[in-house]
Amino acid sequence: MKITTIMQFILGLIVCNGHVIICGSLYGNETDQLSLLEFKDAITLDPKQSLMSWNDSTHSCSWEGVHCRMKNPYRVTSLNLTNRDSRNHKLFAVLKVLIPIACMVSLAMVVLLLLFWRGRHKRKSMSSPSLDRSLPKVSFSDIARATEGFSTSSIIGRGRYGTVYQGKLFQDGSYVAIKVFNLETRGAPNSFIAECNVLRNVRHRNLVPILTACSSIDSNGNDFKALVYEFMPRGDLHGLLYSTQDYESSLECATGGHISTASDVYSFGIVLFEIFLRKRPTDDMFKDGLNIVKFVEMNFPARISEIIEPEVLQDQPEFPEKTLVAVKENDLDCVSSVLNIGLRCTKSYPNERPNMQEVAAGLHGIKEAYLRGY
Repeated sequence: MKITTIMQFILGLIVCNGHVIICGSLYGNETDQLSLLEFKDAITLDPKQSLMSWNDSTHSCSWEGVHCRMKNPYRVTSLNLTNRDSRNHKLFAVLKVLIPIACMVSLAMVVLLLLFWRGRHKRKSMSSPSLDRSLPKVSFSDIARATEGFSTSSIIGRGRYGTVYQGKLFQDGSYVAIKVFNLETRGAPNSFIAECNVLRNVRHRNLVPILTACSSIDSNGNDFKALVYEFMPRGDLHGLLYSTQDYESSLECATGGHISTASDVYSFGIVLFEIFLRKRPTDDMFKDGLNIVKFVEMNFPARISEIIEPEVLQDQPEFPEKTLVAVKENDLDCVSSVLNIGLRCTKSYPNERPNMQEVAAGLHGIKEAYLRGY
């Protein structure tokens, strides 16, 4: 049998240096030749045809890689198949390893690219909240043109998250205020989203209306975000409150003690007084022990209408005359409730002041009651 013959030949071999096979003289030359032919038949990969000479037409001792002893009987003493197609064999072995690895790496890169694209698309959709579709669309180039290339001469204000420019953006030639966000500042993208969400849902006569927004790419390929507001030629809130260009530093209202959340609550109460009275804590009228807090306490609640800014209760022609009185009473009740929160915030002892969560809840309740009055 074929297997028996091969086994007989293999049993007569000794491995030397990993490549050279030494044979003994256990069997005859005919057995050697038959065994070598069967050995050849068992080889399935021979791309360089190294065993082409192994056939019945020639003596086995003349076959390539076969070495015999030179005396009769001629017996196979060794097989030297070293370097027979070693490069192809090594290349094939390397390819067997590299091809699966390359496929896995390519698949991983495709998955990572898909995840990156999906995450970027998600961030882009989150960072571009939808405004009213009726708002005019403006591009980065439109805003750059309106601000003369973001010239310093067009700057009318700076904030924590960006710069405000003045420019002519629309065909009517009117000026607008363009707030360009500095997206490298921490929190600026979130501020843009927050302002868009608030201004999309809020309409009030005392809020500067938003005209449009821009979420695009600048000339360098970076994200660009801007909000376009109606331009207020009378200046900012500080100028409207005080009608003066006095920039002296405000005096410290809460003397003594350490900076804490309670002092922030106190400061918020002072801001409420400033808004509705349009007076600063350092106003000339506050002297001889009188300050803005005591001034409100002295007139609360009976004479509130006498100390607040008259424009707060200005006539509202959009209401019929028969309901105007009720509207003014509703406004006065609202202002009185807000000033009461201001008085609670400015209590002398910090432990008597509410926290900002309670203040926010109180103001929210006042707003709901005010709207129900209409």
